[in-house]
Amino acid sequence: GENPDAAGRTWHGKVDDVAFWTRSLSDDDIAQIYDEGRGRSIGDMLSPLPLNFTQVQYSRISNNWTLAWDSKPGRTYTLKYSSDLLNFDNDIDDAIPSGGSTTTYGPFESPLPAPPVTPKLFFRVIQNP
Repeated sequence: GENPDAAGRTWHGKVDDVAFWTRSLSDDDIAQIYDEGRGRSIGDMLSPLPLNFTQVQYSRISNNWTLAWDSKPGRTYTLKYSSDLLNFDNDIDDAIPSGGSTTTYGPFESPLPAPPVTPKLFFRVIQNP
């Protein structure tokens, strides 16, 4: 690799760990990782990643949703929603049992009322530990 801000400054060596976070790391987080392996493991610091939906259905008549996602047998899932894509603090259900390789949840009543114009609504599903 090469540092784009310092031409000619390259990295010659091996990378020990690689990870992606869904948030910015604090100085303390980085210090804990760097502590020659004596800090927390990267796995302990990772946030649960949202899963991909394979089906999304909405009925304006009943104001109900049905969602499906790829899943793992024997696991449970938490379904959250947001109206602004910033805060997914609202749980719809935090103990959805796996349906096998695909889990379908619903139909369930929309957490927001059905006005003349449907409001923006975003869902996130997370595998429980």
